[in-house]
Amino acid sequence: MAGGGVIINGTTDTARVEAPITIRAYLICAFAAFGGIFFGYDTGWMSGVLAMPYFIRQYTHLPYPDPNNDAAVKAFHLPASDQSLTTSILSCGTFFGAIVAGDIADFIGRRTTIITGCAVFIVGCILQTASTSLGLMVPGRLICGVGVGFISAIVILYMSEIAPKAVRGAVVAGYQFCITIGILLANCVVYATQNRDDTGSYRIPIAVQFLWAIILALGLFFLPESPRYFVKKGKLDSAAKALSSIRGQPIDSEYVIDELAEIVANHEYELQVVPQTTWIGSWTNCFKGSIFKGSSNSRRTTVGILMQMMQQLTGINFIFYFGNVFFKSLGTISNPFLISLITTLVNVLSTPVSFWTVERFGRRKILIIGGTGMVIMQFIVGILGVTAGRESQHNNSAVSAMIAFICFNISFFAATWGPGAWIVIGELFPLPIRSRGVGLSTSSNWFWNCIIATITPYLVGTEKGQANLGAKVFFLWGSLCILSTLFAYFLVPETKGLSLEQVDQMLEETTPRHSAKWVPHKTFASEMGLTNRGISMSAPAGEIHEVIDSPLPKMLFGLLLLCLAAWPVALNAIFTDETSSTSVSSPTPTSAATFISVTAIMNPLPAPTLEPTQDGPIITTYVTATATAPAFPSTLDQPATTTFVTATGAPPSSATAAPVPTACQLGVKLCERPRVEISCSGNKHCNGCVWYNRRFRTCKWWLGDDTPGLYG
Repeated sequence: MAGGGVIINGTTDTARVEAPITIRAYLICAFAAFGGIFFGYDTGWMSGVLAMPYFIRQYTHLPYPDPNNDAAVKAFHLPASDQSLTTSILSCGTFFGAIVAGDIADFIGRRTTIITGCAVFIVGCILQTASTSLGLMVPGRLICGVGVGFISAIVILYMSEIAPKAVRGAVVAGYQFCITIGILLANCVVYATQNRDDTGSYRIPIAVQFLWAIILALGLFFLPESPRYFVKKGKLDSAAKALSSIRGQPIDSEYVIDELAEIVANHEYELQVVPQTTWIGSWTNCFKGSIFKGSSNSRRTTVGILMQMMQQLTGINFIFYFGNVFFKSLGTISNPFLISLITTLVNVLSTPVSFWTVERFGRRKILIIGGTGMVIMQFIVGILGVTAGRESQHNNSAVSAMIAFICFNISFFAATWGPGAWIVIGELFPLPIRSRGVGLSTSSNWFWNCIIATITPYLVGTEKGQANLGAKVFFLWGSLCILSTLFAYFLVPETKGLSLEQVDQMLEETTPRHSAKWVPHKTFASEMGLTNRGISMSAPAGEIHEVIDSPLPKMLFGLLLLCLAAWPVALNAIFTDETSSTSVSSPTPTSAATFISVTAIMNPLPAPTLEPTQDGPIITTYVTATATAPAFPSTLDQPATTTFVTATGAPPSSATAAPVPTACQLGVKLCERPRVEISCSGNKHCNGCVWYNRRFRTCKWWLGDDTPGLYG
C-alpha cells in the first residue's frame, strides 16, 4: 500500500459504490448511536426533578404544605422563571456547542470531537451534582449543554458517514431510539428517588449521567475514524484503512477501492462547484447559491435548519420537559410521575417501528404521515381539555382519554418525526460543508428547544401575568404540526437507498416532490474521469499509523480517567457534614444522659462540636454554660436523645424533668414533623430544625409544640 501500492480507479457501476453490509458496520453504528442517551437522559430527568417536593423546598425555601390546604399545595412549586432558566440553559449551551462542533470535527476528526464532548459533559455533570442552588446548577447545566451539543451534532455526522446506504436510515434512527431509552432511564431513576427527603432525590438522577459519558468515550476510543474525514483532509491511505475497518474488507478489495473512489470523486466535484478558501469563506459556503435551487448549499442549509425547527415545534418536549407539571394541573391524577413514566415507555416502544418504516416507505412519506397523525391527536387532546376534561369537571374518564391521545401523539412522533429529522440532516449536505451543515441544523434543534423550554412555563403557568393555557396549549402544538407537515411535503427530498454522493446527484436533477422516483444512473468516479486516470495512495505506512493512532484521543481518554478518579473526592465533598462549629473543645463523656444548659438565646452563635458516637445507646452527661445550642454530633443511626436545661449547675436526675427554652429562644424553627411553623431564624435546609446533618441528610426535630419539650 505504501509507495503507491494501490491505485484508486473507481467504477461506472452504480451498484458497486459501496461494500456489502457486515455485522461489524452494524455494531459500530449501534455503539455510536449510544450518544443519544445523553440527549434523552438530560431531557428526561429535568421534568421529574422540577416536581420533586424536596427539590422545590431546597430551591425555594418554602415549607412543605399541609395536604389539606389547597392554596398552600397549589403555591408549592418552583417559580416559572426558575423552571424556565434551569430547563432552557442547557439548550443554550447545546446551541453553541453544536455550532462549534462542526469546526472542531473538521480539525481533529469526528471521533475525537465526540470524546471531547464527553469530557466537557463530565465537568458540567459534577457541577450540577454538587449544586444546592441555582448559582451552581445553572453554570453546570450550561457546560453540560456544550458537551451535549458536541455529541448530538457529531454523532449524527459520524453515523451518516460510516453507515451502509441500504440501512443508513434505520441505523441513524437508532440514535433517536437511544434518546428515548435515555428519557426512560431518567424517568425510572427519578421515579425511584422522588420521595427521598434529602439531596439524593435530585443528585442521584443527575450523577447517573456520568456513566453515559464514560461508556461512550471508552467505546469511541477503539472505533475507527470516518473515512470521509480523511478524504477531506487529503489522507487517502488513512481513509482506505478506516474504510477497510468499517466495511470488514481488505484494503485492496474492489469494494473498498470503488467506494473510496466515489467519495474522492464527489469531493473533487464539490470543490469545483464551491471552492474552499478561508475559515470565514468555509462558513459562507454553507449559504452559497439560490435558495430556490434544490441542490444549492443555501437551500440545503435552510432545509436542515428548518427541519430541526419543525421537529421541536411539534411540541413533543412540552410533554417530556413539563409533563409532570401539566399532568398535576389536570387535578384528577394522583401520581403524575407514573403517568410521565408511561408516556416515556410509549415513546421507547414506538421508536423501533421507524427501523422498518424509514427504509420501507422512505423518509419523506413517514414525515407527512406522522405530521398528519400528530395534528389529529393534538386537536383531540385540546378539545377534550376545554370541555369534559376541565379541572372543574373532575371527570376522570375525560382526563384518561386525554392521556391516551397524548400517548398516541407520542407514538406518531416517535415513529416518524423523532428519527426522521435526524436522518434527513445527516444525508442532506455535501462533504465540504457537511460538518458545518449538520452542526447548524443541530444547533437549530437546540435553539428552538431552548425557546420552547423558556416560554412554555409562562404559557401554562397559573400565576398573575401568565397565559394559563392549560390543555389549550395543544391547539398551539397542533397548528404548528400543520406547518411541519406542509414543510415536509414541499421541501423534504427522499433519500432512501442512496449513498451520500448519490443524494447530491438527486438534488441536482429533481425536486423534493418527485425525488422518490429518482434512480442513480451514473457515478461521480466516471463523471470526474477517475475510472481512467486513477489516484495512487502513496502515503508512507508510518503516516497511516500516526493518523489512525493519533495521540490526541489517548490524551483525552487520560483526562476522562482523571475526572473519574476525582469523582469520589467530589462526592465526599458533597456529602461531608458542613455543620459549623467553633474551636471549643468537646467535654469528656461521663455518664448516662447528655445535657446542655442554655440561657436566653435570641441570636444563635457558632456552636461547639461534640464528639461523634458510634451508636445511640452511648449517652453522656455534660454541664456547661453557653449562649447557643451546640452542633450535635454525626452518628451512624441517629437514635441518641439530647435534652436542654435552662440553668447552669448540676445536671438533673432525669431527662424528662429538664425544661427547655422555646423554639424561637433557641433561634431555630421546627422540622416538618409535626409541621409546626415558627417565624424565627433556622437552618434553611431543614424547614426549621434544630440542626441539619449533611452527611446523613437528616434533621433533628423538636418533638413537641411551642412549649418546653424534648429535642431528639
